Amino acid sequence: MLKKLIKSEWKDTWAVGTVCSIVVVGLAIIGMIIFSMDIWRGNSRMNDVMEGFTATMIAFYFMMLVFGIIGVVLVVRYFFFYRYYKNLFTDHGYLMNTLPVKSTDLIFSKLIVGVIWQFLIWIVVVASIIGMILAMVVNAGEIQISDFWDAFKEFFEALRWMFRDEDFMELSPFFICTMLAAVFWPIAELLLMYAAVGIGQLSKKRKFLVAVFILIGFNMVKSLVVNMISIPIALVSENLPSQFTMNLMAVIGLVITIGMIIGLYFANKYFLEKKLNLE
Repeated sequence: MLKKLIKSEWKDTWAVGTVCSIVVVGLAIIGMIIFSMDIWRGNSRMNDVMEGFTATMIAFYFMMLVFGIIGVVLVVRYFFFYRYYKNLFTDHGYLMNTLPVKSTDLIFSKLIVGVIWQFLIWIVVVASIIGMILAMVVNAGEIQISDFWDAFKEFFEALRWMFRDEDFMELSPFFICTMLAAVFWPIAELLLMYAAVGIGQLSKKRKFLVAVFILIGFNMVKSLVVNMISIPIALVSENLPSQFTMNLMAVIGLVITIGMIIGLYFANKYFLEKKLNLE
């Protein structure tokens, strides 16, 4: 049944994710076209008015690009926040919560699709930025397309030697824990949003608005806890090797992230099974 729920969730959400991806790719294509021309670098034959106009247009494009990327990331993130509330705690919830499925399947189906779309959007964003940088560098005439293959080979060769270095290997817990935390953190973030919805739906009125304020409070508490943990560790580790401090912080960060995922999962399960309020 979980597969059917995931398929249904994907069918209902792919349009939003696709439109957001198209927006990012469209902005990137505009940037690649601009960077493939000479006007963005200026030209000695341009008069002051044209140079000023060109600089203004480029500044406007970068502003549009930054706000566009931030907007797309936020839309995708909070779309799944609202969707979780709408599907499970409004009139739709009367149908979803009477299906012959476990509450865990409802949570996992929305969580899996939401996390996949977050990763896909970030892949699109990173690929688009890389494409614009490549267009800029190639147009500058300093690097040819054929040079990128050599750069990749040199990069992987450097990685091979890096993994043989003893100083680098001392930081292996830091790199491993950081990469795992980067994978697990979007899961924790979505579960935190779901928990805010679960608490907010207990309110008699304006349930979603209450959930929004609770989410804001959660984020404030989260920042406070991070500071409360990191500052003492930094003070205690002041006279210790930097590798030890970095490894310790990374391990603690990963443990906290996994702990959040486990705790928030059971909290959301509790709200769906014991505290469901559709009235």
